[in-house]
Amino acid sequence: MRSLDREKLESLLREACLLTQASWAVWADRASGTWQIIAAHGIRGPLLVRLTAHIQQTTVDSWMCGAFSSNALRSRTFPIEGLSPKRVMLLPVPGTFSAILVSGELEKEGRRLWRSLAAMLSMFHAEAQGRNVSLLSERLLGDLPHVLEIVLEELVKMMQAEGGWLAVHRAERLEIRYQLHCPNSQGKTLSPEGAPLVYRLLRAREPIALDPSRPEWKYLPFFGEGENQARGWLGIPFYAGNRLIAVLVLWRKTPFLPGEKKEAEKQARMAGPVLEASLLFEEMAGYLHRLALLNDFVLTISAAQSVEQIIRRTFAFLARSFSPDGAFLLLLNGEMVREYRPQDSRLETRTMPLAMHPFGEYLAARRRSNILEGAEGEEMRSTLYAHLRHRGQTIGLLVLQRRMPKAFKSHDEQLLGVLSGHLASLIEYSQLREEAEARARRLGLIHEVVEQIIVSSDLNEIVQIVADLLVEYFHYEFVQVQLFDPPLSGFAGKHPEIATAIHGEKFARFLTQRALQEGRSLLLNTLPAEINEELPWKPGSAVVVLLREGAEVIGTLQVGSSQPQMFGEIDLLALESLAGVLRAVTRNVKQYISLQRTVQELRATQEQLQQQMEIQQMTERRLLQAAKLAAVGEMAASVAHELNNPLTSVVGFGELVLESLPEDSTAHADMQIVLREARRAREVVRRLLDFARQGEITRTRYDFNQIIQEVFPLVRHLLHLNGIRAHLELADGLPWVYVSVNQIKQVLLNLIHNAIQAMPLGGDLIIVTRQGERQHRPWIVCQVKDTGIGIPPEHQERIFEPFFTTKAQQGGTGLGLSISYNIITDHGGMIEVQSEPQKGSCFSIWLPL
Repeated sequence: MRSLDREKLESLLREACLLTQASWAVWADRASGTWQIIAAHGIRGPLLVRLTAHIQQTTVDSWMCGAFSSNALRSRTFPIEGLSPKRVMLLPVPGTFSAILVSGELEKEGRRLWRSLAAMLSMFHAEAQGRNVSLLSERLLGDLPHVLEIVLEELVKMMQAEGGWLAVHRAERLEIRYQLHCPNSQGKTLSPEGAPLVYRLLRAREPIALDPSRPEWKYLPFFGEGENQARGWLGIPFYAGNRLIAVLVLWRKTPFLPGEKKEAEKQARMAGPVLEASLLFEEMAGYLHRLALLNDFVLTISAAQSVEQIIRRTFAFLARSFSPDGAFLLLLNGEMVREYRPQDSRLETRTMPLAMHPFGEYLAARRRSNILEGAEGEEMRSTLYAHLRHRGQTIGLLVLQRRMPKAFKSHDEQLLGVLSGHLASLIEYSQLREEAEARARRLGLIHEVVEQIIVSSDLNEIVQIVADLLVEYFHYEFVQVQLFDPPLSGFAGKHPEIATAIHGEKFARFLTQRALQEGRSLLLNTLPAEINEELPWKPGSAVVVLLREGAEVIGTLQVGSSQPQMFGEIDLLALESLAGVLRAVTRNVKQYISLQRTVQELRATQEQLQQQMEIQQMTERRLLQAAKLAAVGEMAASVAHELNNPLTSVVGFGELVLESLPEDSTAHADMQIVLREARRAREVVRRLLDFARQGEITRTRYDFNQIIQEVFPLVRHLLHLNGIRAHLELADGLPWVYVSVNQIKQVLLNLIHNAIQAMPLGGDLIIVTRQGERQHRPWIVCQVKDTGIGIPPEHQERIFEPFFTTKAQQGGTGLGLSISYNIITDHGGMIEVQSEPQKGSCFSIWLPL
């Protein structure tokens, strides 16, 4: 075959291999008696030499020649070293002794393309042999618009027509792709319903010629003023085998003759394979274009890190590839649908019930993709949608819209269907990845919450910490943590009106009742309208988790949002995990509180026992002291009686002798000493009698501060002589005490005299009164403090014993503190001492009220 040069043949082979994804192809010719390779693509050098030698073998030659008798496609394995793949397909070129060898097992569409290429090359061979097919030329190959132009122009010229149009048959539609003198027909699409007469050509399989005398004339589609003046109309179908591939319509001002109709049919049969090949080339080129777009699409969005990024990049890709006037994506979430729509450089989202969305019905449509045409007057006249399906389930809808009518074609629908399938997988994968990351992130935050609550032993503090941290970490708009026993609540929210007790409790009460009624944790992505009527904050969705201790519900954990569909299974899982920890912490804190209470009770019991032991020891000491005092009293009484009478006689006779002695007598001074010492001895005896005497004592309610004020003048001069500074710190408003006033004065005088003796070099005397509490009852406390020499620790336990004194050389008798002790204990009180050597002493008197 010499009508096409080698360079053109190799170009055709290269394009066909690219469209069908074949590795290699060759054009072989047997015009000289043996097979010679005229043109090749994808194979060269020694491998091409080995292939040439192989097809010249007798058995292979016979196999190849046999294909021409049946004019059928054959395939065979060529065992040639280095050839890949080794399976080879043979296509004979009709009307010639040439063949095309193609590598591999091709799919149906690929075989169609190679057959069409063989048929076209056969026609070029016929033209080269002078077969008078003037409308065909090698320029038609792979250039469908030019093919349509030449076919239409040649037939218009041949049939002497005024004009016409040529429509390609695709997906049960006729798309007018080229016109001559019919400008209004360009781009129109004819359907069986809109042009039934044209579709008669599908059944007739031969041209139809009409004139105004025929009744069908009024059903013809005319697109302009020129056509309306026509008196002849000719419809010519183009077939490839049994398949209609195109329809050509011609019109003129005179009817078409039967001979012209027959010539048109002849030309249609000759041009049919060329049209088929060109259409097939266009389809395959479109297929490759879609593959390139798909590859670009996958590369564009596969690097996205989130669902939102995938959607943003998808919209950017769709804008480049389809130039839509509007686009949006719907993703299903239960009974709700979330819409994503590009707006300038932003991505706007909204969520609504599926039934309320205008395109909700198309999500349930059985047709997974479709082209919708809007009515005149609507903003968007053309709509193209495709389902997003993953593992057999529809998860969303991708929608493109144009203002121009009939803007989308079938190949757009096919491409969008393929893109939506990949998009569905990517979105589903990204959602799973985001859910896993969110789950890990939320569990990490839950761990941080747990770390902060396990160190606390205050339940009230724990529930509030949990509420505050959930708002801070998870950005929830409303959080309430509730315990039933003890009744505690922790509220937190992003808005002040949410966290207030009155509004928070209303919402929380509803969630608690709902969960308790159903007996389980709940994920509520829609809430009843009556809730919104009662609250200034409008909740849209919520999660409530029950805190269980065995079969008992001990509390709830609740979160809420003003937006519907804001929570998912991840939130429920995270909150249930936190609820488990919170339940354990609550149980431990309750056990700790119970243990603390037990410890406190044991400590209180220990303190009570200690106090009782101290009281018992004090009582025992008092009994011992009383026994000592009783013994001393009996002895004192006996000694006093024995000494009193002699001392009285000594004093009496001593006074008589003193009166009889002159004052200047030396004996007079001695007698005065005798008399003074006898009187002192008698005073000691009198004190012993007072100590031992148990006479009647008169007691009355009296102001203790007044007693001090009455005693103080008696010692003021003595204090001044010893250089002692007195300080009275008397509490105001002290209750009166029931005492023997004279006895208390005696106690105070004894303590003040002891303090004076303890400060030979002067110092400070401080008398303090106050009200105190001891043994769960009120007391009046009086403290006499000095800054004297103090009392050694070994003497402090004995100072209240009778006749115990450290001032024997200064004339101390050891009875002052014993008498004071006896007086205070007789009043039901206590007297105590605290002393530190060289720093001073403090005697404390406790009298009951």
